[in-house]
Amino acid sequence: MNEGQCRLCLTEGSLCSSHIYSEFLYEALYDEKHRMYGVRPFVDSKNAVLQKGLREHMLCASCEQHLSTYEGYAAKILRNLPELGSKAPGTVVRVSGIDYPKFKVFQLSLLWRAGVTRHMSYREVNLGPHEERLRRMVLKGDPGKPMDYCCLLMRTQGSDQLNHIIQLPGHLRFLEHHAYDMILFGMIWIFVVSRHSIRIRERGSFLSEMGVLPIHVTKTTSEQFIAGLASRRKRGAFETTPNPGHAGDGHGRP
Repeated sequence: MNEGQCRLCLTEGSLCSSHIYSEFLYEALYDEKHRMYGVRPFVDSKNAVLQKGLREHMLCASCEQHLSTYEGYAAKILRNLPELGSKAPGTVVRVSGIDYPKFKVFQLSLLWRAGVTRHMSYREVNLGPHEERLRRMVLKGDPGKPMDYCCLLMRTQGSDQLNHIIQLPGHLRFLEHHAYDMILFGMIWIFVVSRHSIRIRERGSFLSEMGVLPIHVTKTTSEQFIAGLASRRKRGAFETTPNPGHAGDGHGRP
């Protein structure tokens, strides 16, 4: 362990080698030797062979344990989602019986960790004044209201190729709000980071306090999404709407 300040509780002491993304999110990427390949998007750079997800000395042991409660619950939910690949494009699959506080705090922890890590792979995430609010919410286990840092989940139609990809966060615009997208556990996660997210009308697109988790099946296949991912990253931010499968160019970062 290294010595330093825990970025969650802010106490000084020994820091664990913390996963930036929860380790279970990498499950489908490992081969029979528990290896995966990290692709570096730079000219003349070699891809890395990894045996663990990206880590950093970030949290104390107590905060690691605190987050593990939410990670364990989220892992159980995500591993037992209904089969989505055969669903018709435009379908919204609504998974009920979700513990709203536990799953929402897990989502908030992903966004917060992506914002506070010093790892260059997460450099597009700049939470600004939202960072401190998110830290307090995660520390207290406070999920906030459904539209507070709401997260849209989308699944491409057809094959499950996204199961074998983790896309680190990129900035985009979502209905004129700043947001970040990630590919985790075979789905596209879009986090809205805005003081005015309450104005979003499509509230049924997000996890509700009643424990209903909507997952949108896009009009785009996994192959089409992967083919377009590199070009979208090259152009920069892009605009998206809750209509799965529709994406257009945006106008840059905040």
